[in-house]
Amino acid sequence: MKIKIVTTPNIAIPVAINQTNSLEMMIPPYGPACLASYLRQRGHQVQLQDVSSRVGELAEVPGLPHTDGILKRVGDYLIRGTRDDAVDAFAEQIFRHVYADGLDLVGISVLSRCSFFSALLLAKKIKEKTVTPVVLGGALMTEYGVNRTRITKLMETFKFIDYIVCGDGEVPLLGLLEQIRGVTAARDVPGLSYRDNGGIKVNERFFSDIEAMPIPDWDGLPMELYHSGEGLQLVYQVTRGCPQKCSFCAYHLIDTRVMFKSHNKVLSELAALRDKYKARYFFFCDSNLSVSYDYLQELCGLMVKNELNISWFVSASVKNMDRKLLDNMRKAGCYYVTWGIESGSDKVLRLMNKGFSSAQAANVLKDAHSLGIYNMVNLITGFPGENDEDLELTRSFIRQNAEFIGHVKVADFGLIPGTPMHEHPAEYGLQNVHADRRSAIGLGRLGYDEINGPVWKEILVRNKRANQIINQEAMQFLRNKAAMKAKIGGTKQIRNFFG
Repeated sequence: MKIKIVTTPNIAIPVAINQTNSLEMMIPPYGPACLASYLRQRGHQVQLQDVSSRVGELAEVPGLPHTDGILKRVGDYLIRGTRDDAVDAFAEQIFRHVYADGLDLVGISVLSRCSFFSALLLAKKIKEKTVTPVVLGGALMTEYGVNRTRITKLMETFKFIDYIVCGDGEVPLLGLLEQIRGVTAARDVPGLSYRDNGGIKVNERFFSDIEAMPIPDWDGLPMELYHSGEGLQLVYQVTRGCPQKCSFCAYHLIDTRVMFKSHNKVLSELAALRDKYKARYFFFCDSNLSVSYDYLQELCGLMVKNELNISWFVSASVKNMDRKLLDNMRKAGCYYVTWGIESGSDKVLRLMNKGFSSAQAANVLKDAHSLGIYNMVNLITGFPGENDEDLELTRSFIRQNAEFIGHVKVADFGLIPGTPMHEHPAEYGLQNVHADRRSAIGLGRLGYDEINGPVWKEILVRNKRANQIINQEAMQFLRNKAAMKAKIGGTKQIRNFFG
């Protein structure tokens, strides 16, 4: 059978592409490539399309502002059927990029809330113009699928979604193709949500072992789009799951178990991808590669011993990290780490259940920098319980560690369903948790009041101010870093080190 698996652009539409670091932008889609590999091995024709790589072309749609106001407009267009010529033109552009005659199924990979809007717009256009069935999958759909009520409501709201796959997609997608052929009943396809006699049925999620995960196959994608100034950058997953369960994070709903690929599998697949695609640079898309100190130490040693000769960047935690491990990571080719430090306040870090202190974070940044690793720091503002003193501590953290930091990103806190904070709000000083007007399509935050504190409307004002304060500090930091880079000039190695 003939299937196209599509990755749609982030919200975008396309909201500030410059807010995302270029290293993280220039990578081909991983999950769809693993699905393609699995299905191609079983005789199916699979086309991959990464519409997000064409985001510059889509940005040219006239009348579509790159502001938060677009969220309401797209929501009204999708849910209420409100006419909006600019939104419709954007949906048409995505459709024209994607659709081809003769498809038996279109699969849309939804990695996060950021790409959900465009995924829904594409699904709507496909169902308006064709009879081709549409299935949504990916990390966000898996998060939704933990709660049967949410997944049911989603399909009831958006009639143009034929199927949703939750969890690992290889076996369910193969089963769905068999169901479309009439060989298998929908009720027998694991992880599948589908329509049945006017209702919605949700099958139990399918879990696969990470060792059985297929090697990604990007054949058919224009790989030249993923070249940075240094060369082609590929993506690969080494581990799954995270035992930390930060209070604000829903990742444990997506990957419920901590699993590790065997070292032999990792080494052989990385070598195969390196040779096939002539690629030296890799992004390890693990949520936290350092989840096991011993596993990562041994992997790095084997990468050096086997002369893998690749360069890689990754997300890791300050917890389970020391100079010895950082040194081995650098020797194995690690040149860039994203750290979820989130705050410079120890009080806030405890509320977040991060498992480390600001002093530990500073030491890790200093050690990584001294070893030649570029540090990217993520921060979160507006966390419940954060006050002006905590904000000042975060500002001070940026200033005091500026020498060791290459880049800073600042995100506004949002309460997400299924997180520890959502499941036990009173433990975090929250009450009256409610959905706002955009939550029906998964993009709006959950509102809340603070116990013996401000109500939601006041919290929004306070959090906006907090975000502005830390963003201003981050922007000043980046301006200083740019000035330093311009002053130094010199070799490419030095310029790269300063970002």
